[in-house]
Amino acid sequence: MIFNLKFRFFMFFLATFFMTHVCVYDFSICNAKHASANSRKQDAQNATLNEDQTSIRIGYKGNVKTYNLSELKKKYKEIKINIDKHPAYNNSTKQYLGFDFLNLMQSDLVNIGNFDDYKVIITCTDGYRPVLELNLFTQHKAYLAYREDNLSETADLSPDKMWTLVKLGEKLVSPGHFYLIWDSKSTYPDGWPFQIQEISLVRKNEFEDYKKLAPVGAFNARISKGYDLFVQNCSVCHSIQYVGPHGKAPDLAYVTGYREEKYILNLLKNGRGAMPSFDKVLSHDQKLSIYEFLKSKATEQ
Repeated sequence: MIFNLKFRFFMFFLATFFMTHVCVYDFSICNAKHASANSRKQDAQNATLNEDQTSIRIGYKGNVKTYNLSELKKKYKEIKINIDKHPAYNNSTKQYLGFDFLNLMQSDLVNIGNFDDYKVIITCTDGYRPVLELNLFTQHKAYLAYREDNLSETADLSPDKMWTLVKLGEKLVSPGHFYLIWDSKSTYPDGWPFQIQEISLVRKNEFEDYKKLAPVGAFNARISKGYDLFVQNCSVCHSIQYVGPHGKAPDLAYVTGYREEKYILNLLKNGRGAMPSFDKVLSHDQKLSIYEFLKSKATEQ
C-alpha cells in the first residue's frame, strides 16, 4: 500500500514536471517564432518606410519632379552593378543596386535632341554642385546607385548599414542616399558625386552660371578663348566668385593674385592631388589663354 502511494506520488510529480517544462519550452519556442515573424515584418515595414522617405529631384528648367525610391523602382529597371576597381576604395571591388543614369535623363521630363546641347547639373547635400557634359554619359556607362550590395562585415558602414563609408576631406561619410558611379575610372573624381539631392538638365545656351562667368568690358580674343576653355575643362570643379560648383575645388576668383603665372601653367600641365593633368588636353597656348581669363576675372572683382 505504501509502495503504491509512493509510486503514484512519483508518477504525479514526473507528469507535473514534464507538462510544466515542456509547455514552458513550447511557449518559449512559440514566442521566439512570433518575435522572429514580428521582426521580419518590422524590417519589411522599415524598408518600405525608408524607400518612401528616400527621395531625389530630377528635372529640366522649372519642371522638377520629386521621386521616392519606391517610385523610381516602379518607373525604371533596377540594375545590379559591379565595379571591378572602385577608385574611391583603393580599387577594390564593389557591388551596387541602382538605375541606368541615361534612362533617368531620357525620361518624360524632356525630349533630348542633340546631347551636345545639354549639361547635367548635380546638387549634393554638402553644396557641391558639379556640372557635367551630357554627351559624357554616351561615352561611358553611368549608374545612379541607391545602395551598396554584398557589404563586407569588416568595413566601416553607414548608420543605416547600406553603404561603406567614403572619404570626404579628412572624415568618412555615407555616400547615400544616391551615388553616381561609372564603368570607367577616367570619369573620376569629377563625375562620381555622392549624397545627391537633385539632378537637372540645362541647355548650354541657357546656363546662367556660364553667362555670369563670361568676361566683361574690354577683352581680347585670348581672354575670350580662355573663357571657353575654362568652361569646357575647369568649371566642373572650380567656381569663380562662387559662381559654379561649390565645395570640391578652390574658388579661382583671385588665384592670379597669390599664384604666379608659372605656377598656374605648371599646375595645368602636371595636375596635383585630385586635379588631373591637362597636358594632353590643352596646348601651351591654350593654358596661357586660361591664365589670361582668370587674370581678367580677378581685375573685375
